[in-house]
This record gives sequence, structure tokens and C-alpha cells, in this order.
Amino acid sequence: MITTRRTTLRRDARRRRGRAGVARGRGDASRPRALRAGNAARHARARARDGRRHRAAAVCAKRPRKPRFRVHESSLVSERPTQVRMAALASSAAAARNVFFRRASAANARQRRRAMPVVAAAADKPILYDVPVSNNGARCRLIMYWKRLEDAVEIRDPGTIGGLKSEEYLALNPQGKMPLLVLPDGLALPESEVISRYLCDAHADVGPSLLPAESPERRAVCALATRVHDQYVVPIQGVMYRGPMPIEQRAEGIAAIAKQLDVIEGVMKIYADEGPFVAGAEPSTADAALFPTYIFMDHCLTRHFGWRDGVFRDRPESERWWCAMRADTCGARVYDEVKGGLEKWEDAGRFETVGVTEHVKDGSFTWAY
Repeated sequence: MITTRRTTLRRDARRRRGRAGVARGRGDASRPRALRAGNAARHARARARDGRRHRAAAVCAKRPRKPRFRVHESSLVSERPTQVRMAALASSAAAARNVFFRRASAANARQRRRAMPVVAAAADKPILYDVPVSNNGARCRLIMYWKRLEDAVEIRDPGTIGGLKSEEYLALNPQGKMPLLVLPDGLALPESEVISRYLCDAHADVGPSLLPAESPERRAVCALATRVHDQYVVPIQGVMYRGPMPIEQRAEGIAAIAKQLDVIEGVMKIYADEGPFVAGAEPSTADAALFPTYIFMDHCLTRHFGWRDGVFRDRPESERWWCAMRADTCGARVYDEVKGGLEKWEDAGRFETVGVTEHVKDGSFTWAY
């Protein structure tokens, strides 16, 4: 047997390692062989693992490649760079914002009708989802009555499709509020001011205009009265009839309502010399916005919060406007609808249930203004 220097060196190294292991008490001369066996086993497992990976990669390479970017409903899965993913997310969010409030193409409309049976079941005329006691809905109904659109628009209770929080209703109005106008083609229009403007524009050739055309100043005054009502009265009107809530919150809300009544009185004075309505001699969308809410305030504040002189004390122009609205045929019709709903609340004991009666008993707060 021919022994090379390399072989000799390896043999000597093995012997030294064996002697070192015995000296340290960690094994005998056979330990290096065991180590080599363990290493060989680990290498074999690694080679097998690499082989499986290579085979899997070869199989995947033979398959047809699928798109690396896909959008499924509201989920977004992407392997593209971050910039592309962000752009896609922005596009998807924009589409989600517009899905309920834009007019879709014929193909998209058919797809949407299949997904939302309520829209598919729409009649051949617009449907207004509303209830008689709703002051915001009454605003739209008053415009319908003034323009004689009772036969052109069908009024339905939201309960016919499961209520305000049902999947069917939320598919039409994600806010879950009323009123809501659904057009025959499936377009859903929430928000009372939006509906009011639509009714006036879509039926401009029917009945009174309700949009003052004499001057931009007159239209601005109407917009101002509507803005004060929508922005500062509607958000807090619930203190008159909702609960439970902290007594401090209710008292602050009643004080804020009294303040806004004075603000609206100032708006009423602008064209008071020309007529009893907000914009002068003819009613407008601003009158429709204010009147149903004043029915609420006249009922709740007088009967439950001790406003013995009513909501028109020291507010003569508002009182003159109120009398004109009550004398108007359509205004009287809306008054009876809303007032009837409020009387049903009284019969059901609503004001005791929500805590109004108990709160007003606390004389440390001011309730009457």
C-alpha cells in the first residue's frame, strides 16, 4: 500500500483528535467517526431537501403562469412593487366610494341589480323610503306636495325591506339613515337636501320652482337658512327626544337650540318686508327644510321642557313665518303627518323611557328659554 504524505497527515490528525477527546472526558477514540457519520446524515437530508425544491420548481415552470396581480372584492393581493400596490389600493378605494352614488353603465347596472335585489325590484317610478314622523323626510314630502308629485313618487316605509340597518337598506345607503330616494334605474340618493334639490331639478316644469331665481342674494339667503338648520340644529335635535344620555349633554343641547332659534330669526328678518317666507312672498326649499323641525321643537320644548310661551317668544318674524306655513295647504298636511307621529311617541311613553321626564325634574339645570 502506498501511503502519501496527505494520507499520513489525515491519519495523524484523527489520532490526535481521538486522544484529545479521551483526555477531556468527552468520548473515546471512535468519536471522530461518529461525528463524520452525523455530518454525512445531515448532508444527505440537505441534498434530499434541495432535490425536492428543484423538482417542485421544475413542475411550476411547466405550468401556465397566472397574473401576479389580482383584486377579489374588497381584498387586494399583489406581488408587484409597493408603488404599484399603493396605486391599485387608491384606485380600488375610489371605486368603492363611488359605487353607491354614480350612474353605472348598462352592463354594470345589470350586475348590480343581480347583487342587490331591492334595486331590481324598483317600480317604474322613484321610491322614497321614509316615515311620517321623520322631520328630514317631511322636508322632501313637503316639496313633493308643493310640486304635486304624489303620483310621480312612491313612499315606502324602510321596514318593507328590513329596516334602516338591514343589508338591503345599507346596500342602498351605507349611512343607514332616511330619507332615501331610489330612482327606477337603481340610482340611490340619500340625504334630504340632495333629494330636495333633485326633485326641484327633475320636475322644474311642474308646480312652483322653490328655487328663487330673482337674484343670487335671495338664493344665498335660502342657502344660509338651510345651512344653519342642517349644520347646527339637526345634529343636536336628538336631545329633545333621544336617550339615555348624560343630563349635562341634554341641557347643553337645549341651550344650543335656543341660540340657533335666534340665529334663524335674524335670517327671517332679511326679506320680512316682502313676504312671510324665508325668501319673501314665495316658499322655497329653505321653508321646507325648517318647517318640520319647528314642528318637533314646538311640540317637545313646549310640552316637556317648560317653554310655556312657546318657541316664538321674542321671535316675531319666526312666528309670522310659522303661521303662514300652518295656513298653507301643503304645510298643514305635513304638520298633521309629523304631529301624528309625535303623538304616537307620547302614547308609547317615549319621553319617559329615554329619560327626558326625569332630567327635567332636576332644577339645577336651565330647560326653558
